[in-house]
Formats: sequence, C-alpha cells, structure tokens
Amino acid sequence: MGLTKSVLKRPVTVVMVILCLIVFGLQSVLGAKLELMPTMEMPVLIVYSVYPGASPEDVNDLVSTKIEKEIGSLSGVDTIQSRSMENVSLVIIQYDYGKDIDEAYDDLKKKMDALEGDLPDDCNAPVIMEMNIDEMDTMSLSVNNKAQSDLYNYVNNKIVPEFEKITTVTDVSISGGQKEYIQVQLIAEKLEQYHLNLASVATAIGSADFTYPAGDTIVGGQKLSVSAGTQYDTEELLKSIPLNLGNVFGAPGFRNRGDGVVDAFNRAYLIAPNGVGEGWYDKEHLVPFGEYVPPFLDLPFLRPLLQGVGEFLPGESTGPLVLPATPQLSPDRGPLVLGVLICYESIFPELARKQVAQGATLLVNISNDAWFGRSSAPEQHLSLGILRAVEQRRWIARSTNTGISAFVDPTGAVVARSGLFKAESLSHPVVPLTEKSVFFTLEPWLPWAGLALFLTFFAPVLSRFRRHI
Repeated sequence: MGLTKSVLKRPVTVVMVILCLIVFGLQSVLGAKLELMPTMEMPVLIVYSVYPGASPEDVNDLVSTKIEKEIGSLSGVDTIQSRSMENVSLVIIQYDYGKDIDEAYDDLKKKMDALEGDLPDDCNAPVIMEMNIDEMDTMSLSVNNKAQSDLYNYVNNKIVPEFEKITTVTDVSISGGQKEYIQVQLIAEKLEQYHLNLASVATAIGSADFTYPAGDTIVGGQKLSVSAGTQYDTEELLKSIPLNLGNVFGAPGFRNRGDGVVDAFNRAYLIAPNGVGEGWYDKEHLVPFGEYVPPFLDLPFLRPLLQGVGEFLPGESTGPLVLPATPQLSPDRGPLVLGVLICYESIFPELARKQVAQGATLLVNISNDAWFGRSSAPEQHLSLGILRAVEQRRWIARSTNTGISAFVDPTGAVVARSGLFKAESLSHPVVPLTEKSVFFTLEPWLPWAGLALFLTFFAPVLSRFRRHI
C-alpha cells in the first residue's frame, strides 16, 4: 500500500522514470552489436599431406602413421584421428579446451619440419590448417542457368567482381561448375617429323605464359610495382607460340686421324629438340694469328711469339644445316635451311653466296665479339652482316656473346637488336626465302664487268697519257 500511495502522490516523477527506462532501453537495443556467429576458437589443428600416386594403404603406412607417432608426445593433445585416402593423408588433432592454439601450432610446426625428411621423397611437405569459425562462409549462393554454356567463367568474371566491391566482404570463392579450358591435341606424325615430343611442346606452352617484376614507378605520392609478361589464353594466341625446332651453338670439333694426330675445327652444331645432332658446319675462312698461323710464318724462331694461337684447320663440312623435315611454305618460301657464317665470315660476300647456292633459306651468324671491347667494331661487324642480307635477299639471325645480336630482314632493316655487353634475349619471326637476288646472279661476272669497264673507259686515257709522255 505504501508504494501505491507514493506513486499516486508523485505521478510526474513516476512518468519520468518510466520514460527514462524506455529511452535507455531503446538506446541499448539499437546500439548493441549483433553477431550471427560469435567468435570461437576451436582447439583443433589439421595436418594435410599429399602423396601423389599412392594407394590408401601406402598413405596410411608411410605418412599417416608416422605423423601420428610424431605428434603423440605433444602436450595438451586430447584425441588424434587420421584418414588415409588415395593420394591424401588427413590427421585431425583435438586439444584440451583452454590450450593456447598459437603455442600448439608452433609446437606442431616444429614436429612436422623434423618429420619431413623421414617421409617418402615424392610426398609433399605436410600443411597445417587451423579450424577457424570466422573463416567459414557467411553466405552461400547457388547460380544455375542452363542457357549459359560457360557458367563458371560468367560468374567468375561478372558476378564475383561485384561482390568484391562491397567493403564488408573479405573473400569470395567459387566451387562447382567447369572452368573453360583449351585442349591441345598433337599429331603423332608431326611430332616425329619435327623431332619433337609431348614434353617439349608442353614446355614451350608453359614457358610462353609468364610474368616477371620490371621495377617500380611513382604515381603521385604512391610507389607502385610494375610487372611485365605475356598471356596466352585464347586459341589464336596459342597458335602463335613458337616451338623450338633446333639449337645452333659453337664449340670446337675434333677428328682423330690415329697415331696421336687430332685435327681441330671451329664448329657450329645443330641439335634437334630431342637432343639428336642434325649436323655441323666447320668454319672455312679462319682468322690468321687467332685461329691458325700462316704456314710461311710457322718458323722455329717465331714460335715463342705465337704461343696461344689456335691450331684450327679450314672446314671440310661447310654446307648448310637443315632442320628436320621443315615444310615448303610456298614457291618462294622454302624449308628452314641454315646457312651458317662463323664470326667474321659474314664480311665475305662469296661465303654467304656459297651458302645460298647450296640451298640456304636463312643466314645465321654466330660470333665471339668480346675481344672488340666497347669500341665501334661491333657496329661495323653488324653493318657488314647487313650487306650480306641485302646482297643475298635473305634474313640474317645474328647471335653474339657480348653484342650486338640482331635480326636483319632482306631489305637491310634491323628489326630487332640487343645492346652491347647486356644480358638480353631476342626473338622475331623470320621468313625462309628461296628466290635468288640479282646480286646472286651477277656476282660471278662483277669482277669481269669491272675489268671490262676499266679497259673501255680508262685504257684510252692511259694510251693518250703515254703519247704525251
């Protein structure tokens, strides 16, 4: 009765108290944070190991059992469960509640690092995963459209980016569906024809698609990393990937004539992709006092001054190198037949003409230009090679150890070139040509034509000059 009388005597006070309770109650309800899934730390760690090609029995005996024995001595472990499947081992470790899971992870990581050397060689390193409720999906959506033939890529390229724009979304993942891919089917006869195999084609495709860091740049007040690379993700781009049909490199060649006599040659080898040698070219125009000593100067009293000079012989195998079974592309575009010019042989027109006369459709010049140093000689050497390209109407692929490497087209244009004393790699499409140039046809007659011009125009002048004398 006393409480009722007090309320009736002070109605304003009671109303104010009730209003305060309502206001503060609403403020508490509206200001309280709501979590559908509260933060939970589960005392569970999982060790995941992949053993490719192994049966469940082998996985159990060689992987799962060893992991169980290794972690059995860890403190705070409640239960250990393992599942051995084909190729995969899964060991689930449950700790006592209250166990510091970070400390448990560190201890388990040390055990797995020590065990890694005792696992089979083909088994991948064990991966430790932590059960985290916060990493579970908050929302799962299902997408179905029978009219869309490439549903996976549509969702990945159209829908996922829209979800990722939402600031409160941490991660978006896709499961199910079938990602678009390109199947490459190889023709066995062509592989045999070009001396290729599945591994060489797969390597060419895999190495063509790459990305590498290219430094950084400053935009405004930000320092941004820059990367460069190529991507082959369409059928047309895959068709443009070049396949290695052979490698040309220089090395000394030897011939044993018996009785301790060995002949040495400055040689260029052609090696097919399968590692089989397809032939070689021996340099025929040697550098005096560098690769050989002229016979008339091979005197006993000069030999101490000529120590270190090579003892190479002029080449006997001097024909073009033919890549295996390269096709005839068109009447004026032939198979890939390499006319090799070693070092300064590229300055002699007759040697380039000889290679073209024997069927070369592409001229290749390999050279050691290091002894030129940082002088104008490398540029001069390249310029003389350009003349050979124009004279014979052939592409020239030039490779040197210190530069200048280059690709020169039949008109003399340098379409790609390297620097001097820089580690670089060049590539450029070339066209193997079969048509003979005017210079090729007239070159044997040019000396006689020059003599005829001299006799025609200068002989009368000389005759009149003698009369005056």
